[in-house]
Amino acid sequence: MSRLRSLLDRYLQHIQAIPPEKGQTLVEYGMIVALLAIVAIAILTVVGQDATNLFTSVSSEFERIDNQTP
Repeated sequence: MSRLRSLLDRYLQHIQAIPPEKGQTLVEYGMIVALLAIVAIAILTVVGQDATNLFTSVSSEFERIDNQTP
């Protein structure tokens, strides 16, 4: 029992020596990255087809101009 108590005390001392900000900062950065990914997916879902149509029309226009050039 004393061995278990000793291991527990050492573990608690080790945990208390770690600054709490490092873990919180990592979690906050993870949350920011996740939020940005969700926003990017939402934006692409909403305007994805419009963007595809725009790039297709621009590409077609370039092909038309290229075919007219002697």
